[in-house]
Amino acid sequence: MAWLKAQLQQAREQHKQVWVIGHIAPSIDAYNTIIGGHQVCKGESASMLLGDDHLGSTLIAYADVVRLALFAHTHMDEMLALHDGDRSVAVKIVPSISPINGNHPAFTMADVETSSFILKDYAVYVAPNIAGAGEWSEEYRYSSTYHLPAYDAAAANTLTAGFLHDQASQTASSQAYEKYFFRAMAASARW
Repeated sequence: MAWLKAQLQQAREQHKQVWVIGHIAPSIDAYNTIIGGHQVCKGESASMLLGDDHLGSTLIAYADVVRLALFAHTHMDEMLALHDGDRSVAVKIVPSISPINGNHPAFTMADVETSSFILKDYAVYVAPNIAGAGEWSEEYRYSSTYHLPAYDAAAANTLTAGFLHDQASQTASSQAYEKYFFRAMAASARW
């Protein structure tokens, strides 16, 4: 963490924008939270993928520098927003091309605006089956599914707030997110 903080501080001093790319995201471990019977809605803490939230708090502290945090680990296609007050960072967790957890193999292709370091758009491509045999196809495109101009902190905040407020999945965005997240999860032997 000391190394990461030093790199982010240097980027801040040099007025640079960065993406932080890693394996395990600073987020809730949904699998262990559910299997462990955590009553999050009743005030119990959820199980975290990492033992603490130092990574998340560091990313938020450098929200002026970090344009996107990109992770994997869960093998699912996820969107998260890390925020504290007016500082926020968009987090994208990409699906896995490996079906090791029983998920359909998938990969993400991105369109990046290099002058601003903004993730303008992306498409997720999925295999027709767990073996990955056959013609891979575009599962969805961010811009046409969520109708936002980019995947950045503002979009991540808007989307995740919408998901939280739409517990009954009435909006098209919530339905799409569930469809693409749960499709991979339903195929997974772990879930």
